Amino acid sequence: TAFISDDWVGSTEQKMIEYKRLADVKNQTELNYIVSEWKDRFSRIPAEVENLIKLINLRLLATDAMVSVVREAGNAIRIYTPFKMYEWNILKSSLNRDILRRVKFIIAPKACNDGKSILLINNQYIDFKEMFNILSNLFYDIKKTINKYKLYMCTLRFACRSACTATSLLTLVVIRKLWSVTLTQFVRRLLWAGQCACL
Repeated sequence: TAFISDDWVGSTEQKMIEYKRLADVKNQTELNYIVSEWKDRFSRIPAEVENLIKLINLRLLATDAMVSVVREAGNAIRIYTPFKMYEWNILKSSLNRDILRRVKFIIAPKACNDGKSILLINNQYIDFKEMFNILSNLFYDIKKTINKYKLYMCTLRFACRSACTATSLLTLVVIRKLWSVTLTQFVRRLLWAGQCACL
């Protein structure tokens, strides 16, 4: 369970103020500031509030990983993403194997407005702490991979802007060697890196 109790903050009005502050958090620095202030004002943070802080952390990680919605539906966590199948194939190559074996990728129905794909995780026998760790690691790895491709795209842009075409081609060859992929995979990754760089 994740909530703020009236007893901990002193009143229902104060509880609503604190929920509003949490809802408005945009980054880790803001969340750390609120948590530090709570420790000063209200002393020790109860387990229920710690769980709430973990959920806000998860929301921040999900946003950075381009996840639009995370829903619990029956025995599964549904994670809505903007990724197409070839993008997921690129992403999953850099994911932790223990996490990857828990995740099932499906294309979202055309009527779905929340994303192009859905990642399903069976949560039937998983407690809150373990699910939090799985989701945190998944979102962190996705974010890290997206950032890596943004860096590659910046390198490509630099190479393309250089005066010497031979240098540009050499840079592309070097990047392909670094990725250790076939030409088709290389072109797909370049196209996806271009999409990531536009974000």
